[in-house]
Amino acid sequence: MAFIKTTTNKEGRTHVYLVEGYRKDGKVKQRILKKFGLLDELELEEPGILERLKREAKEGLLTDPKILKSPMIFWLLCTNQISLMDG
Repeated sequence: MAFIKTTTNKEGRTHVYLVEGYRKDGKVKQRILKKFGLLDELELEEPGILERLKREAKEGLLTDPKILKSPMIFWLLCTNQISLMDG
């Protein structure tokens, strides 16, 4: 199951990622599926985006392979220009 992870760099800026956990040689690891960018820039475009991304990741809406491989579809979804519910 994928989830949203945030990390803060030395300058105090927060990066947002879609991450999934997996096991390799008996050890738990994480891999980045998608980099969203800097939280402050994302919040300028859409206030509350972090909460929305967390909710959508929990519901499994962000992990469709077709979406992850298509930057345009992913961007349209993230900017609320299309919805997975749109037939």
